[in-house]
Amino acid sequence: MTEDNQEMLEGLSNVRSLDPLQYKIYKGIKGKFGALRLKLKRAYTSSDSRKPDGCVFLEAAPAIGPNQYDWENQKIVMALSITDIPQILAFLRNPTNSAYQQVNEQNEITGHQIKLFHDKGAGTADKMKDTKNLVISKYPDKDSFFVSLTQNLSGSTKNCTLPILPYEALAIGTLLQAAIPAILAW
Repeated sequence: MTEDNQEMLEGLSNVRSLDPLQYKIYKGIKGKFGALRLKLKRAYTSSDSRKPDGCVFLEAAPAIGPNQYDWENQKIVMALSITDIPQILAFLRNPTNSAYQQVNEQNEITGHQIKLFHDKGAGTADKMKDTKNLVISKYPDKDSFFVSLTQNLSGSTKNCTLPILPYEALAIGTLLQAAIPAILAW
């Protein structure tokens, strides 16, 4: 191997070890909706003895004014695991699948959605004290998806809902798909 090739390989190795950039969506025009960020937490490396699982952090904050977001007081963070990500991908790729249908009392389809629920204290005395709900919806008369993230923490509720355009949903799906090998350290 030449010296140039060795330097190139070392450079690529350094790039891969850097934390990936965040994917951000801002919907704070006229003080409506909020913002969404996706951050990858890689799985353990061979030098890490604790071997924690990787995940993708989904962060959301409501708008408090035009192009202003309350990341300090109202931020909600949900860790999407290797169990959650394929469910989201399946919905984004085929949101009209009958498995995701919502129907009204007249048995009419009103939309499609997927719901993910996390309880930080599940199986302990802290059960239901800190819960998070992620709902991704698609309505028949809309091109966009709607993402709603809610946290209930000891009786206090935080909520952030924002529309996701089709090209943003495509980017989210692509990033989540690419995150799977990093989460599993493959």
